[in-house]
Amino acid sequence: MSSPILVLGFGAFGSITNNPAAELARSIDGSQAGPHPIIGREMPVSYLRALELTLACAQAIRPCTILGVGVAQSDSHPRLELIGWRDPNPSLPDVDGVIPTILSDHGPESMEAGLGEEFAQRLGVRVSRDPGRYVCNGWLYSTLLRIGPNLPVGFLHVPITGFPAHRLVKALAETHFQEAGASA
Repeated sequence: MSSPILVLGFGAFGSITNNPAAELARSIDGSQAGPHPIIGREMPVSYLRALELTLACAQAIRPCTILGVGVAQSDSHPRLELIGWRDPNPSLPDVDGVIPTILSDHGPESMEAGLGEEFAQRLGVRVSRDPGRYVCNGWLYSTLLRIGPNLPVGFLHVPITGFPAHRLVKALAETHFQEAGASA
């Protein structure tokens, strides 16, 4: 059996009670992307708990790739984030009330996502080098820092109107992933 693909979508926060990111992840749970089963889960909009969930899932299922999904409230077009930045926005607390000033005191200023422009083309979305400085960026940077370069990690921002599940499954099926699995 092939290694699974882990898709984690952020849940409710602020005025977003039905986050399309969580809906997308849940809707493709149990789907098949080529030889890879997809495991879709909701994660909290929490700097710490989202990372803990990601690392626990990666350790338990040994995925061939991890894709985070979040909502971009002010953007009507989906985009794949290419960079995670170490410095979050200290003015916005997560759902736990946490306002970090730095995501890591030993990591580089930025980290590049393993799922990049080729995957964005398969998805039919634009790329971005600025995922903002909220929990989406925090998750991408922290996951890249903890998982390392051995496993492709990416982050997709979707508009409040959502993203077609069949397009995501198709793009994942068209992408070749190694069978090494996570070493979280």
